[in-house]
Amino acid sequence: MSPLRRGKATLGVGAGIVIAAALAGLWIKGRSQHGEMPNVLVVTCDTFRADRLSLYGASRKTTPYLEELAKESVVFDAFFANSSFTPPSHASILTGTHVRTHGLLWWDHKLSGSVKTLGERLGTPLPTPEKPQPNEGVGYRTGAFVNLPNFETMGVSRGFQKLSVATWLPGREATRNFFAWLDDPKDMRRWCSWIHYWDPHRPFAYREWQWLDPKKSPAEIAAMPPREKQRTLDLLETSKRPPFSFHEETFGTHELGVGRMEQHYNRSGDLQRKSPLFIPTASASRPFTEADDRYLADRYDGGALEMDEVLRELVEGLRTRGELDNTLLIITSDHGETFTERADEWWTHDPHLYDEVTRVPCLIRFPQKQHGGARVTALSSSVDLLPTIYEVLGLKDSELQGSSLVARIGAASNGPVAAVYSQTQNRKEFLEDPAREKGPDNPGTWRTVGTKISIRTATHRLIFDRDAKSFELYDLRTDPGATRNLHSAPPSQVEQELSSRLLEWFKGLPAGAGTEAALDDAALETLRKNGYLR
Repeated sequence: MSPLRRGKATLGVGAGIVIAAALAGLWIKGRSQHGEMPNVLVVTCDTFRADRLSLYGASRKTTPYLEELAKESVVFDAFFANSSFTPPSHASILTGTHVRTHGLLWWDHKLSGSVKTLGERLGTPLPTPEKPQPNEGVGYRTGAFVNLPNFETMGVSRGFQKLSVATWLPGREATRNFFAWLDDPKDMRRWCSWIHYWDPHRPFAYREWQWLDPKKSPAEIAAMPPREKQRTLDLLETSKRPPFSFHEETFGTHELGVGRMEQHYNRSGDLQRKSPLFIPTASASRPFTEADDRYLADRYDGGALEMDEVLRELVEGLRTRGELDNTLLIITSDHGETFTERADEWWTHDPHLYDEVTRVPCLIRFPQKQHGGARVTALSSSVDLLPTIYEVLGLKDSELQGSSLVARIGAASNGPVAAVYSQTQNRKEFLEDPAREKGPDNPGTWRTVGTKISIRTATHRLIFDRDAKSFELYDLRTDPGATRNLHSAPPSQVEQELSSRLLEWFKGLPAGAGTEAALDDAALETLRKNGYLR
């Protein structure tokens, strides 16, 4: 099958011959082992913690479909996100570069112009015989179907010709939007798509949208700039949807209101954890108990099962359409989630770089089920995904900071791999003017409150807090949960070696020139109500 077409639809014979002849040199480099360029689908499941999935040995059947799909795919058992926060982690997935290089440090940053996204690399306009421009793209039809409107302002969705945003909506709606785009008969080129699902994210197993109401008058909305106006109208429409729950009691029964509100998460410090919290189904407030927190874990597992069911509909929809065997399918996540493992903050992810946050699933179904059933124990991370796509397509780029995962499949892949690296975002607090009422109209400033970097080997993890100038060292052979900090003064030989490697890695990365992305009132209020502004 020609890479210029898919399914049964083809280009006109004359046009096909002319374009194919002009691009022969390009396409021959981009063919897979089966003589064609496959479709590419990258699926990111937000907040998908690997050790809570039955695919990775969890006792509860949270991902039965992924276990089935694994028989046709390659599962990477030691796969790690390069950040603990949604924007920088997704940027690493889609650019093949680390946070320091792509420059997307927080919500108010924009992806550096020095890096290219997957959409830009594969989705530039199809070259013509007069202007082949093989280095400006491969001519794929591209589409991004995401749950965060901020991906556009931050540049993460840059280069995707189709952008569909369904703000915090159920995953099945993103799937429907994707298939509506895919099934369009007017464009039958090979396609590349990114789908971002939100289902495992807090509040676990429950969605309510009334809090998205921007509470703006028609006159205020009419006076807004076009982009902000459209975003505000979208939020207003979404806020009218009825609540939606899924698998709230599949893995445990409890007071259903526990875990339905954003205030039940991101609980830091003993005082906050003991403070009364409003339980909507009880119409009363009380401090959370251990039983409540156990139920939050039950709810999380219910969200994981929902995600698994959504993935089943997506993948089997591709199979029914005859697209699956011609597609390179990657399923992964941007980060996991801390439950109650860390004393400083419960039910969160962005401040931590431990395994419960950075170890995420990675399942790759290669075209024609190549390598199906294999499991890879070698260390790998998000920056390795774009190099993997490039190898399958027969493309090369020396600026990518990861390395292809293809070489790690098979017996040789179980050997030692040096390390994987992660970085938190430049976590910030919005300091509002205390003399004015809280809200999006309150002028204030951003304050950076902490950035951490980490090196993780097969045996140890070292975390360096760049602001506090402090280290944490864990021996994962005897302390897999990373609960006993072995940092010492003077440092041990292991700590000296790891800290030297970590700092050399960080200093050796090209620093990207990320720019500031404006956060309008609608964006600020949405982030605040979803727990991202403190």
